[in-house]
Amino acid sequence: IMLTTFTEKGAEELQDRITNAVEDFGYGDDIDVENLRTGTLHSLCDEVMRDFRYPEYIDLELLDGEDQEFFIKRNAEAVDWIKNNSDVYEYFRSVMPRFSSEWGPNTWQATQIATQVLNKTRQYLVDPDELAEAEEPVLQELAHELSQYQDTLAGEYRADFAELQLHFLNFLDSDFGNSFVEGNEELDQPPLEYVLVDEYQDTNPLKEAIYFELAEACDTDIT
Repeated sequence: IMLTTFTEKGAEELQDRITNAVEDFGYGDDIDVENLRTGTLHSLCDEVMRDFRYPEYIDLELLDGEDQEFFIKRNAEAVDWIKNNSDVYEYFRSVMPRFSSEWGPNTWQATQIATQVLNKTRQYLVDPDELAEAEEPVLQELAHELSQYQDTLAGEYRADFAELQLHFLNFLDSDFGNSFVEGNEELDQPPLEYVLVDEYQDTNPLKEAIYFELAEACDTDIT
C-alpha cells in the first residue's frame, strides 16, 4: 500500500495512527506496517527511486523549496530575463496576484517569480513545443527559459520537486518501476496493490498523472 498526503507532518501522524490501530486491534503479529509506504508524494518518489537504484535519478541531489530558489538565483537565465524586462515582469505579476508589490523588479522578486513560473509549467504538464508556438512572445521565450533551466539542473546533477516527479513517471515505465509495482523478492518488496491519496484537492496534473499511472500499473480501481 502506498499512502500519500500533503505534508510530512500529516504523513507522520497517519503512520502513527495506523501503527497504533494495528496494535489496538491485535494485528501486531500479522501485519508489517513497514510494508505501508507513507509520506508526501515527492518524498515517496525519492525513496522508491533510491531504493530501486534507478540510474537516471540515483546520482541526483534533491533540492527543497529554499535550495531551489538559491539554485535558480545563481543559475537560471530566467531571473535576468524577468528582472531586466519590465514588460515581462508586469506580465507575470498580472497573472500571479501573489506578486503585487509596486516596487521592483529586484533580483529576489525576479527569482521568486521565475521559481513559480518554472514550477507551474511542469506541474501542469505544459508542452514546451506548444509553448514555443504560443502567440504571446513572453510565452515563446518562456519555452527557452524552461529548457535552459532543465538542462542546468541535469548538468549540475540536481532535481527539484517537479523534476523529481517527472523522473518518477519515467521510472514507472522502466524495468525498475516494473519491479517496484510487481514486487521484488531480493529487496523483500511485496507487489503494490493499493494507492491511497489524502488531501486529493491539492493534487496538480503532474501528481495526478503519477497516481493514475500507479493505479493502472497495479490494476487498482480509481475511486
